[in-house]
Amino acid sequence: YNGITTIQSVIYAYDNSAIFGGDIPLAKDLSKIYHGSILVDGFSNVSPSRLEFLPSLRSSFTVNQSSFENPANWLYAQPQRDLSAVPFVDNIPNVFNPDVSPDLNGTVFVKEGGIGTGNSWTDPSGDLQLSIYAINTVSVWVAGGTYKPIYPYNSDFSTNVTADPSNRNNAFVLRNDIKIYGGFEGSETSLVDRDLSVLANSSILSGDIDDDGVLNTTNAYHVVRSDDNNNTAQLDGFTVTMGNSNENIVGGNGGGGIYLKDSSPSLSNLTVTGNYGKYGGGISS
Repeated sequence: YNGITTIQSVIYAYDNSAIFGGDIPLAKDLSKIYHGSILVDGFSNVSPSRLEFLPSLRSSFTVNQSSFENPANWLYAQPQRDLSAVPFVDNIPNVFNPDVSPDLNGTVFVKEGGIGTGNSWTDPSGDLQLSIYAINTVSVWVAGGTYKPIYPYNSDFSTNVTADPSNRNNAFVLRNDIKIYGGFEGSETSLVDRDLSVLANSSILSGDIDDDGVLNTTNAYHVVRSDDNNNTAQLDGFTVTMGNSNENIVGGNGGGGIYLKDSSPSLSNLTVTGNYGKYGGGISS
């Protein structure tokens, strides 16, 4: 239906009725519902009172009532939950990212080589950039390991973006209102549990996209970029290395480690080392 082949997430509002479902209360502000989720009113046996949820407007969607209500049929079943305590995020970009799903607190968990959804340390994502741009992401927790940018910094994440691992324009791109924390062992349940003094927990962002271990003209121009961000874009607890901003192009001759364009992000607990730039090897603004 309209190109939808997979439902990634559902908000199921059933107003204390586990049998027939129910309408979404008129008092609810639907503008605060998570963007990108498919909103289900419970498919009650009576027509909903809100016109936008009339069965005639559901087009070709069909649901088997008993199957829908059986938690065993859900990959990630959740008990009834009061969503009033969840910090809803409004006005975030329409981001295409079907592979990453934050937990209920908006945290995505990343480990080197991870292939999961990112909603827990036991099901981590391995894609740091898509985790930053995933719908409803508030923070990203990154375990020790080495991570290399695989998408050009100017990629359109509102589409099915394609990785281009050898492109020198690749960079990890910061976002407003997203906190990116490194230095985790990979089992912590609180930020205060993170121990940045443990070498094995080092989260390394590397521009060595050709994997030869040498700082040369095939490395990424910038390891990290921040374009038009304020201090709500945060990077905390990383080593940034192996960026080579050696070209006489706009944005290509400074900030091999971190390049700031009209930005003032919050940068904390960083080691910026082993980068090159004609004008500011480590950081350039």
